[in-house]
Amino acid sequence: MKSKATYWIVFFLLMTGVLGSQSVIPKGLHPILELEDDTAKVNQLIEQARMYTPGILQLGDELSDSAMSVAQKIGYQEGLIQARRTKAQVATFRGELSAAVDWYNKALELCGQAQEHKRNKISLTLSKGIVYFLDGDMGNALDQYIEAETLCDEPELEDMLGKTYHNMALAYRKLENYVDALRIYQKSIRLKENQKDTLGLATTYNNIGISYAFLDDYLSSVENLNRARALFEQLGEWKESKNVDLSLASSFYQLGEKAKAKELLSSAFEYGDRGFSFYDLMNGKLLFAKLWMEEKQYAEAEKYLKELSPRIESTPYTEAIGDYLLLRATAAQGLDKGKEAYDYLLEYNALRDTLVSSERIKLEKEMAAKYLTKEKEDQIVLQSMQLERNRKEQLIYIVALFALLAILGMGFSLYRHRQKANRMLSNKNSVIEKSLAEKEILLKEIHHRVKNNLQIISSLLNLQSRQIEDPKALEAIKEGRNRVASMALIHKNLYQEEDLTGVDASDYIDKLTYSLLSSYQLSDQDIRFEKDIDPVQLDVDVVIPLGLILNEIITNCLKYAFDGQEDGLIYMSLKDQENGLLLTVSDNGKGLPPGFDPDELNSLGFRLIKAFAQKLEADLSITSESGTQVSILIPQHKLLQYADDQSAYSGG
Repeated sequence: MKSKATYWIVFFLLMTGVLGSQSVIPKGLHPILELEDDTAKVNQLIEQARMYTPGILQLGDELSDSAMSVAQKIGYQEGLIQARRTKAQVATFRGELSAAVDWYNKALELCGQAQEHKRNKISLTLSKGIVYFLDGDMGNALDQYIEAETLCDEPELEDMLGKTYHNMALAYRKLENYVDALRIYQKSIRLKENQKDTLGLATTYNNIGISYAFLDDYLSSVENLNRARALFEQLGEWKESKNVDLSLASSFYQLGEKAKAKELLSSAFEYGDRGFSFYDLMNGKLLFAKLWMEEKQYAEAEKYLKELSPRIESTPYTEAIGDYLLLRATAAQGLDKGKEAYDYLLEYNALRDTLVSSERIKLEKEMAAKYLTKEKEDQIVLQSMQLERNRKEQLIYIVALFALLAILGMGFSLYRHRQKANRMLSNKNSVIEKSLAEKEILLKEIHHRVKNNLQIISSLLNLQSRQIEDPKALEAIKEGRNRVASMALIHKNLYQEEDLTGVDASDYIDKLTYSLLSSYQLSDQDIRFEKDIDPVQLDVDVVIPLGLILNEIITNCLKYAFDGQEDGLIYMSLKDQENGLLLTVSDNGKGLPPGFDPDELNSLGFRLIKAFAQKLEADLSITSESGTQVSILIPQHKLLQYADDQSAYSGG
């Protein structure tokens, strides 16, 4: 059974995409530009951008840009936040999901920690999670929903918490974890009942009914769908009520109550097909045709099947196309249309053979890929041995050439043999380079999966922290999550870069500091960072312990250095010197307590700093003058410095 929510999203995006290429500025927009009040002008531009975004994406984008320009000019922060939100919505409808995330991040930066923007911040975080949901990245989607749940910490934000739980449940349903999805839906129900949010209750009951159908619990499915239907009718939402009828009909059919199923379908289609997605319309009419067929009313069945033709055959729903063709063949046979029945049966068998063939080809490709991977690994070992033998042979040929220089004929023969060996070596090197390129693709996939797994671990730690009340245990969980995030950043940088040999130090440190500020709910207005980072590429063996050391030092600064201080500054320097790589982190905070002895400090964070410094064979020093300074000199480090033409590198 497939996710109805997914098909709704795809259908909605397809429908809006039809109009997305148009860009005609309506005459009604010109009076907005003539408004004297700039704040009102920004608000009107944003309202128009939202109105045109689903249908005319280019116009929605242009209106958002205009609103953003005016808001920036007059310093209207709320307008700037909303303009960036509409930019993100346009990018989402265009399928530019990475750009949408960037715009949501920019809007969130403006919200900061201000109480007046808290509702905005929750809404933007939920929207950002929906973008990850659409991209199939459930780990990041759940991470955003958990962040939104944390922000909903006041009674007046109960309505936002209900929406948050609804989105969480959808993500769990997408992961086919229907039991947890139902549990979280119930939390959403309780909050919406408190808020008397009737429309929200109807939507959630509808999703609960669909989830029970996925679990083949059709009695519970019918119970919850009936609740949703009654609430939609109470609100006068007849279109939504008819959509629920289609789901109810399917559940009644599975329960053997075919008369009720038929009655619901008749009611749903009484006024035509408007208001239904094609996916729901297709499944409803296929079920209706099947019910008429079981009563041997072949003409009625054929009528509903013809209404789906030829649109159904151009859809991606292969399983439904197979049902349609088989029903057409059965109806034609019942109406004594033997030739037509035969033709539909041939189409059905061809489709079934294609599906079977596709599965077989998929399996064969998977097995062939596994075999080729092993074969190439064996080939690389053999070629390495052959290369070593070729090097030895070259040495023998050179010695023999000098020894037999007087014999010109033998020398010429050895020369030709040597040229042939070089050509063979070149060919074999080409094979090795191709194999290494394929290995690089596999290595990128490994880094990608490691990053995903680390993000899931981070989300699990965040979930676990919801159940912990002890402040020390909660802080320990949070610090553990930050350490996992610092490692995940490394693997993310590796698979996104063309070169897998190292990580750009400046880019990684920027992302790490931003992640830690977000974790402690701080902004760059609360704590300033100044950086002096040499443009170096660090080997993975160096950057992982170095990243964890930085994580601990910056965490200590954020937690302890600026207690009660308004202007906090953290300075970071990474210099490639002749005697090694020098990392310096200092702050203008309150400094270390009198009599502080680093050798006697036994905290986990400092033990990690010392352990990773020892792993890097580095010299560690800590001073406290007008703040605190930590210096680490790494004498033996793997540093990759790229040449000016960006085409080669030399190991440092």
